[in-house]
Amino acid sequence: MAQVISRVLREPSVQQVVVVDDCSTDGTLEAARRSTRDPRVTVKHHETNQGKGAAIRTGLEAITAPLVLIQDADMEYDPADYEKQISPILRGRADVV
Repeated sequence: MAQVISRVLREPSVQQVVVVDDCSTDGTLEAARRSTRDPRVTVKHHETNQGKGAAIRTGLEAITAPLVLIQDADMEYDPADYEKQISPILRGRADVV
């Protein structure tokens, strides 16, 4: 998890990272809390597993940045692609991508 957070934070477009630990047992919460040295990182924690939908809702409640990308810890999406993903929004050609 710490490597995923570090990788995401290297992207110039990233203004905020909200990590939601959905009661995992893999050390996610501890790794996320170590990442809070960066002021862009906020950590939320569920006391019981509530599923991905609940984790997304919890994360969205904490967002203050103008754009949102959802990044799973399994790196399904490459942070190097963030600029490409959000460029239609930044150019005013889309509201959602």
